[in-house]
Amino acid sequence: MDPPCIGAPNVSESQPRSTQALRSQAIQPGDTTESTEKVQPSPRKTQTAKRRKQGMKTASAGTRQKKDEKARAQSTPLDNDAMASKQLDALCEEPSTELGSTAESATVSPAGDSESTHSDSEPRISTEVAPSPETDVLSEPESTGSDISESSIDKAQEDRIRLEKQRNVAIDDLKGLVTVEGSCLKGLYRNAASDRQIKNFLVTSGLYDFKSRTWTDIPTDPQANEDMRAPFAKVIQKIIDGLGNVRKTRSVVDTHDTSFTHYYDSTQVSMPSLAIKATGPSFAHPRNTAEPKPIAIGFSNVASVFDIRRDPDTSETDVDHLAVYTRQIMLHQQNRLFARSMLLTESQARLVHCDCSGGYKTDAIHINEEPYTLVRLILGLSSANETILGLDTSVQWKVKNGVRISGTVSTVDASGKRVKYPLSLNEPGFARTGVRGGGPVCWNARDKNGNPILLKDSWRTDSQPPEYTFLKKAQGVGGVVQMVAFDDARAQTKTFRPPCFDLSAEGFENRTMSRATLTRYGAPLHRFTSQRQVVEALRDAIKGHLNLLKAGVLHQDISIDNILFGEGGGEYKGVIIDLGMAAEVNGPSTYVPVEHPGGTYLYTSVCVLDALNPCYPALPRDYLDDLESFFYVFCHLLYGFEGPGRQAADAYKPDSVLARWEIPVLRNASLNKLHYLTMLGPECRRPPLYWSTACTELCDKLRKYLLPLVTTKVHIRDRDGRRVRKALLENLHDGLDAHYTAILALFDTALEELDKPGGTDPRAPFIPSCPSSPYSEHESGFHVPSYFGKLKKSAKRRSSRDLGDSDSDSDTPPHKRLRTTTSSSSGAESTNID
Repeated sequence: MDPPCIGAPNVSESQPRSTQALRSQAIQPGDTTESTEKVQPSPRKTQTAKRRKQGMKTASAGTRQKKDEKARAQSTPLDNDAMASKQLDALCEEPSTELGSTAESATVSPAGDSESTHSDSEPRISTEVAPSPETDVLSEPESTGSDISESSIDKAQEDRIRLEKQRNVAIDDLKGLVTVEGSCLKGLYRNAASDRQIKNFLVTSGLYDFKSRTWTDIPTDPQANEDMRAPFAKVIQKIIDGLGNVRKTRSVVDTHDTSFTHYYDSTQVSMPSLAIKATGPSFAHPRNTAEPKPIAIGFSNVASVFDIRRDPDTSETDVDHLAVYTRQIMLHQQNRLFARSMLLTESQARLVHCDCSGGYKTDAIHINEEPYTLVRLILGLSSANETILGLDTSVQWKVKNGVRISGTVSTVDASGKRVKYPLSLNEPGFARTGVRGGGPVCWNARDKNGNPILLKDSWRTDSQPPEYTFLKKAQGVGGVVQMVAFDDARAQTKTFRPPCFDLSAEGFENRTMSRATLTRYGAPLHRFTSQRQVVEALRDAIKGHLNLLKAGVLHQDISIDNILFGEGGGEYKGVIIDLGMAAEVNGPSTYVPVEHPGGTYLYTSVCVLDALNPCYPALPRDYLDDLESFFYVFCHLLYGFEGPGRQAADAYKPDSVLARWEIPVLRNASLNKLHYLTMLGPECRRPPLYWSTACTELCDKLRKYLLPLVTTKVHIRDRDGRRVRKALLENLHDGLDAHYTAILALFDTALEELDKPGGTDPRAPFIPSCPSSPYSEHESGFHVPSYFGKLKKSAKRRSSRDLGDSDSDSDTPPHKRLRTTTSSSSGAESTNID
């Protein structure tokens, strides 16, 4: 999925990626804009004296929610289906949180930014400011009797909760941190300096005493963290100056009380103990949106950061918190291929690394026993060579006084010749919303003739076919993105791991970076200026989807970010982009590999969501799933916006249509979508009044048309025997042309209505008329119990026997249908949102 354009407000760090992409800021190639406004958190209830003396050893609300969600995710499919069936009784009454709109549905991360996280990767706006991990809030507060005020204890507890949320965001995005042996660090920067060079330097500088085997300036028994910051800063700076050859481009800064603003949520900040401030072609000053004066240091202009802590105060959570810093460095420095940070104590060092394949942390090394290793680590983390730092030097800027004034991006042209294009600094690019995954980064540039082009950097797993195979098939296809050139295998994440790293370890997938040069089109769909523009663009994008299908490619990742407005005066007013999740087909459907399910689950069809449940046989993904996704994109616009550039304030409240579609428990998300298709619609859950009757009627007509197609697939899925299901699907697919023709006709009718006098006028408010019972006949003629009444029976049948066919023509083995990933923050199933 291509990430969003800039211009949307900052969002919470706990937003699901599907909507965070829409509301995120994107790259501004010429500038890095951040807000450092601090919003004070709401006060918590006063804690008792007994609890104070016990060191505040109580579980946070966030931890309890996490455990509850994990328990829900581990419940049997039968339990989930039975619960969901009962929940449907609510219908158009005020929906309860039990239908999937749990507390986490408003704050859970995908793999996005539910910061999103995570992010990363968008519920809902956070007003909390993270304190510095330097302030000992990660360890138990010391008890000094009555000297500790209740307010200070409350603040310490709030600090713990905020930092825990930040860690969960980062760890969720990275899908956890693998632990590797500390000995791996010995070979990480082996070429940074020879043993002889390091020994001569240490002897000359007096930093290390070889007789006592200790660092001269580092206290062996510090009484507080602040006792070590200045000594470590001195040691690091001397190593950089003595062996680094950095020519004053790297300097150590004490940042324990400096706020580093987070990328997708300016109310969130970090305060690492020390940072290596960097200057050069990849670094720019962060900027405060409220003031023109650049801030001196932030995540956008550091080579790496360090946390300094005493051994007695250090726990595994302190190491995990480094993931927050490395992730933010990756998000702020969009040409970063990987980032690293370190935790230092009076005796130990540990490192955290992250890239598009995830992250790892090391066991500790003893810095007094391994002085050469520590020196090499510092040299590597502060290197003047941007490639060693983990930066992609094919994207470079000219920086003046900390501000980017021009830039270039290098790639190959259509003939394979190396070429350099000037970046368009005044035109926003696209930023990744998370770290792990395909996370495209797009650069706006101009070709030699001055024509606008887009260069898209993306990462694919070894099991995914390269995007250019589909882009080649799409050449000359109307309504589909057009490729100019393709630069493949630019980098691989396995080369970013230390030699001792087990590349076959569970959870690690090597990813390969590619850069596609594409024709640039208009703005994303959510930046519409009129209702007609939306309807026309969606209609033409659906035409493009049909054209692409006839060319032998099924898109499989229809989303609000993957539909752009066409060029002015062009035949197609809407264009579908991003073929990174596409599949080559010889007909209307394809079986999707387990490791490549694709899609953003806010827009994912009912049957694709259900296919991620191992208790149901996997149907092949087909064009009907994508047509259903187009419908959800239209609904996102109707419920998410109350006018051009105006997001609906209540669009993502826990009981809203959109929130119920992107909850982390996919079985409930599927039921909520089917619930809407069956019984709700825009007449029951009404969109903002901005949308005219023509638009809401189009939504309702699409709903009624898609409903029998969706339920037919549901019934086919529940039939025994692969051959039977295949025959029934082929019969359904015989109507392919009729399906597209009918849907396009609905859009044409809506356009005619919009063109009539008053056709775009806002609707008048009125009280909707909704079904009063979940078991009433729906206006489409679909009898509700025929599906919902079978949930318990179907789940029980599927869970009690093998999922293969009753005949000898067996299905794909069950393990190939386990298409789920698990969010470490909630334990809930989620889709692959690469």
